[in-house]
Amino acid sequence: MIVGLIGGLIYATYTYFHYQQVDVEFIAKTIEENNQAIENSSNEMTKEQLKQAKEMTNSFVSPFSFATLNLITTLLKSFVISLVIGIIKKS
Repeated sequence: MIVGLIGGLIYATYTYFHYQQVDVEFIAKTIEENNQAIENSSNEMTKEQLKQAKEMTNSFVSPFSFATLNLITTLLKSFVISLVIGIIKKS
């Protein structure tokens, strides 16, 4: 489990710096694509709901949120692997 934590922290740090420094345009492209998708599917949404949906999209599409999601995913995977190995060793 500790190996998963260390690996997750390294991966999350790499992800954050990658989207913050190396591939800066990815975030802008993703936000633009999401905003277009929201506008195309917003036939029955009011302007306030449309604005709120765009703000939520912008808050979830950031280098920090990508890094956090990667850390959580890595921790869950390492937990499941540790659990399976523990069950096998106990049997």
